[in-house]
Amino acid sequence: MLGGATFGFVNKIFKTYTFCAAFVLMAIGMFITIAADGIVAVMVGAVIVGCSISWDIPQSMLSITNDNAVAAAAMACSVAHIGGQIGTFASSLVITNITSLFGSTVSFRYSFTAVACLVMAVVTFIILKAIKADK
Repeated sequence: MLGGATFGFVNKIFKTYTFCAAFVLMAIGMFITIAADGIVAVMVGAVIVGCSISWDIPQSMLSITNDNAVAAAAMACSVAHIGGQIGTFASSLVITNITSLFGSTVSFRYSFTAVACLVMAVVTFIILKAIKADK
């Protein structure tokens, strides 16, 4: 709820780059959770990760509706939502199988996911810069 309540403020600051900020924030939250030595630190990491997700999802829908014609926006949002649900379902299967190849500890899985989030932040930043350069 905190992430959703702050989305408008965050979006004014980062605009389209809210995706990148959300990925970086998710990585930070995961690293805090990995390093946690008590329940308070785990909860802080969880809140940070939750905020990042609450910034990413509305930014996705906002970008979709802004970048599509009115007639196509509903279908585009529907397709994006379906893709998100498939990703949510499949992510545990994919991450579990990938991380089990390298190590099976929970901290390794969090570290792997945090690094993947940082990579996605960079990739997303590059893509958004390229899109803005084309316009």
